[in-house]
Amino acid sequence: MAGPGLATWWTWLPVAGLIFLCAAGVFVIQQRFRSGLRSIPGPFFASFTDLWRLLAVYNGRFELVSQALHDKYGDLVRVGPNCVSVGDPREIRQIYVTERAQQSDYYRVAQPLVNGRPVASLFMITDEDQHKTAKRPIAHAYAMTSLLDYEPFVDSTSRTLVEQLATQFADTGKVCDFGEWLQWYAFDVIGEMTFSNRFGFLEQSCDVGNIIKTLNKSGAYTAIVGQMPWLDFLLAKNRFWGSAFSKDKLGVSRFVLKFLKPRIDEADRDRTDFTAKFISASDKYHGSIPQSQLLGWSLSNVNAGSDTSAITLRAIFHFLLLNPSAMARLMAELNSADLSPLPQWRETSSLPYLGAVIKEALRLHTPVGLILERIVPKGGVTLCGHFFPEGTIVGCNPAVIHRDKRVYGRRYSVDEYRPERWLEADEEEKGEMERCFMAFGSGKRTCIGKNISLLEVHKLVPLLLKRFKFRLVDPEKKLTIWNTFFVHQKGLEVYIETA
Repeated sequence: MAGPGLATWWTWLPVAGLIFLCAAGVFVIQQRFRSGLRSIPGPFFASFTDLWRLLAVYNGRFELVSQALHDKYGDLVRVGPNCVSVGDPREIRQIYVTERAQQSDYYRVAQPLVNGRPVASLFMITDEDQHKTAKRPIAHAYAMTSLLDYEPFVDSTSRTLVEQLATQFADTGKVCDFGEWLQWYAFDVIGEMTFSNRFGFLEQSCDVGNIIKTLNKSGAYTAIVGQMPWLDFLLAKNRFWGSAFSKDKLGVSRFVLKFLKPRIDEADRDRTDFTAKFISASDKYHGSIPQSQLLGWSLSNVNAGSDTSAITLRAIFHFLLLNPSAMARLMAELNSADLSPLPQWRETSSLPYLGAVIKEALRLHTPVGLILERIVPKGGVTLCGHFFPEGTIVGCNPAVIHRDKRVYGRRYSVDEYRPERWLEADEEEKGEMERCFMAFGSGKRTCIGKNISLLEVHKLVPLLLKRFKFRLVDPEKKLTIWNTFFVHQKGLEVYIETA
């Protein structure tokens, strides 16, 4: 026979369970009918837990999920208890330009801990004042006028890529994983421009130190855990076992520090690369800029600069190889232009069809495929005729905006690759397309490395197309695509012939 204590325990167990179920029910109801969001349509599960969004991102194609949700529900979709995806391009300015809206805690998850303290690239800084403080000293280094000083770095890496493709693949009949080589190229360009030192991907024909793999794993962690940011304090930023979850972010930081530290220690200050400008800015603002920001600035280049450029290059070549008419028109433009053996920015930046080819690739395969989250500031905001209270997380997914028929579907289907849409649009249409173009973000937080990517692309695409002929190994084979904030592609396999 059970003793009195045990009997009492069994007696209270159903009561405790009932209390728990009631509390859970109250919590779900509170979340589901949150003020200002209760009437916004979306998946039922998402209305009371961010776990829905975490699982959707975990599956790796959130850009497709977002597009389908907006097709079903319209311009406003509730994707979390306190998060709304906005699909109306007319609200971009309100969210990213006009309002003083702070980035959400998603971006804090991306911050690595170095010596126990978070180190943030510009992309990761959530506070607007801190972002302005960190950006002001080095903004000039990213202006297009400054980037032209870096053209020799781009040319040096481009020569190496051409040599490797010519030696290993041209006229051999061997299959080239072209997308992988473009990724290696993008990394080595960033190394040259930032440290005057290539990382060695092209020369070694491999992922040096598995840093690309490490960066991808780090990005996947941020994308998934960033949907429920509080999990980061239980995982990567936990003082007891956090190292097991933060090793990839730390790996990226250590990789960058390996190239940064010798530059900080050296006496030569006459270089013209990004690090020279970072050090100069740190010296000029001594006292107001911590030295750890040197790592933060460098991480901005390596984290974002390599991925956005590689994704853009892969998209451009893939769409061109699938669309012979677009390739023929571009080749006609390049052949009629008086280009240098190593095309220069001043020669290619004004070529209209090349510009349209680049924009259309970025529209149809935008590098970013998650919601660019912002927190509604004090006083609330009205979007699509609906008022959202202070503290609500709102944002647009570029992959949704770029398929909006009201902006990009006036002449051709939004699902078609048609560079002509950028050339045939009248001034009003083109102006709207440009204003809604979010390949590099929008407003105050537009990607600072935008010009880096554009410089590389405008130089490399003409160079490779003038030197080689590319042919897809299997035109019917689709690329493998996965979304970890950046929408990566794999499987761009080609045969290469000398042009």
